[in-house]
Amino acid sequence: MEGRSFGIARVSRILKKGVVVTLLAFTLGGFAGFLGPSVHAEPISCSAHAIGYAGKSSLLGMNGYVEGWLYAYYSTYDGSYCGYMTAKAHAHLNVGSPWGYVVAKAYDCSGNYKTQSNTVHLTGGGNGASGLEYWTLMSPQVSQACGMGFMVAWNESSGPIVATTLSTGNHWA
Repeated sequence: MEGRSFGIARVSRILKKGVVVTLLAFTLGGFAGFLGPSVHAEPISCSAHAIGYAGKSSLLGMNGYVEGWLYAYYSTYDGSYCGYMTAKAHAHLNVGSPWGYVVAKAYDCSGNYKTQSNTVHLTGGGNGASGLEYWTLMSPQVSQACGMGFMVAWNESSGPIVATTLSTGNHWA
């Protein structure tokens, strides 16, 4: 009889320890949950998403095309609009194209100039099989709820400036 009671007592102690460990784990887990997402989440930031695409347009006075994008920045935490935009442009010059320039400009929805990217010098279509590709940097961030992006390319070699201006979409916060 003593052997049996010893076995039952031993199972009872193991069971009690298991219950205590389980309760302790739930208590610590609950405490960690009260600390909030900042303890274990990644930092909240804003990231750029293209909201408007200007499409491709032939470069007047050159041989190639220009295209551009308007970007809005959204929170990585909840997807809300962070309040600012940028613009970016791409130019492709075909083989043998003359030189020129390209820039991306950002305006508000009333048509007021806000900022622009760096101006990129297009050195011509080169000798490659398909020409040369040029990208502007993102324009500086502009704080606005609605905007437009314009991609401007021009060539001064033949006298007057020939420009191609493309309007992208708008964004309302």
